[in-house]
Amino acid sequence: MVRTKIEKWQYAAIDRKTGQTIGFFESDVELKSQKAKKDAAISAGLPESSACVLIDTISCRYEMPDEQFFAEAKRLD
Repeated sequence: MVRTKIEKWQYAAIDRKTGQTIGFFESDVELKSQKAKKDAAISAGLPESSACVLIDTISCRYEMPDEQFFAEAKRLD
């Protein structure tokens, strides 16, 4: 069975006053909270006041036996 897995999430940092993109950064995990986005932007050297927006994902496709796929699917729930 072919399976797709998201490997990286790409975010853009946008200046709240001008609306212009001031930088980009990637994360290995999806940043769901504003605090996590703000912390990631700061660690990437971007201003704390910027708004972070998900712009793209990098995914990987790979094949695995059906038994392994279903075992992982049950484990993720």
